[in-house]
Amino acid sequence: MNLNIFNQSDFLVALRDFFAALQVPINMVTDKPISVRNILENSYQDKESFRLMDEVYFLGMVDDGAFRGCEGLDLAAVQGLEED
Repeated sequence: MNLNIFNQSDFLVALRDFFAALQVPINMVTDKPISVRNILENSYQDKESFRLMDEVYFLGMVDDGAFRGCEGLDLAAVQGLEED
């Protein structure tokens, strides 16, 4: 597997290519960066390790629906999930 794609391409493009090479389907959620506080709203702590992250990219979910060809959830629906 060529992991140099992460040095040669835009991060999101490389990430999509990586999962495609693994033949792992993804239910896309968003291409846009999300603040750490927003994505980790229930577990965010004002500690140095959390402050080191500027943005989080939540490309999508690898779930049962992705393997069945079902549509993905939008970001608000994903953030509302209570279980894995």
